[in-house]
Amino acid sequence: MNIEGYIEKNSKLKERHHLAVAKTHLVENGTKKVFVTILVGGLGYNNPQSFMDGVVSEFVEERMYNEYIDANLDNPWLRIIIEDINDLLE
Repeated sequence: MNIEGYIEKNSKLKERHHLAVAKTHLVENGTKKVFVTILVGGLGYNNPQSFMDGVVSEFVEERMYNEYIDANLDNPWLRIIIEDINDLLE
């Protein structure tokens, strides 16, 4: 996905789910290689973990990704998504 499509995807998710979204990319040799997204949402939901599971699923669609969660599991409304991390090894 190009950066424009990536930003558009984030904008639609933000509007639909009232999310806070931070995004960036890692660059290697002038080429955008890896996308990093921080999603925060589900604060008003009884089950924010389930809510955020759905948001992440909608965001990544069928792309490969790595997901990082709070080590203490006490912050279910925060997700960190990294896409294309294997591209750094190429």
